[in-house]
Amino acid sequence: MTNEMTTQTQQPQSPASYDAGTRRVFRPAVDICETEHSVFVNVEVPGIEVDDVEITLENQVLSIRGSLKTKDREGWNPIGREYEEGDYERIFTLSDEVDADKIKANHTNGVLHLELPKAEAKRPRRIEVKAG
Repeated sequence: MTNEMTTQTQQPQSPASYDAGTRRVFRPAVDICETEHSVFVNVEVPGIEVDDVEITLENQVLSIRGSLKTKDREGWNPIGREYEEGDYERIFTLSDEVDADKIKANHTNGVLHLELPKAEAKRPRRIEVKAG
């Protein structure tokens, strides 16, 4: 994992979900990639509507939460159900290298995409050496 973020371990690391009282909490799969200028986080949240996602940043702790609501069809009698209602949750600690004011997020086809730009002062830069 990059120097810019670490995973919090408030929920069990395995299995991929746990029971938090009355609702199941899912630990969604996450891909994290880094470039010179940003860290990119892709979080799988199938079935989540954009209005049901909450992303917060407090004291360098980035929390991603969402509520999954199953939709019953009128007149249909379920004979098997593998999708469960519950919540998605992932928590990361960001370093001071991330520019918190410029974080961007969008939701496409069941994947939440976050861009965490690195602070300009923290980016690597080349220092020119002059003769003489």
